[in-house]
Amino acid sequence: MIKNILTILLSFLFLILDTPAYSFDSSPKAVEKYTLKISRKFSNTFCNSTKFGISKEKIGDIKGACDDWIKASSLGNERTAEWVRDQC
Repeated sequence: MIKNILTILLSFLFLILDTPAYSFDSSPKAVEKYTLKISRKFSNTFCNSTKFGISKEKIGDIKGACDDWIKASSLGNERTAEWVRDQC
């Protein structure tokens, strides 16, 4: 009897705790919005701007990569200045 009550109680708790407290909007528009917020927040360092440029180069967005590398070089990264001279 007690075992059945505990099983029901635990099942109920798992059901309640497994349900998310909020829903996450994973539509393409929402993902783009969150990506822009994150990139604005973290793109003010040359390290992150360089990494964004490398990622964009890998997906074929050379113009975007050059823009990020120019920003990184303006923030003081000498290596990205070489990439700008060689690839942009």
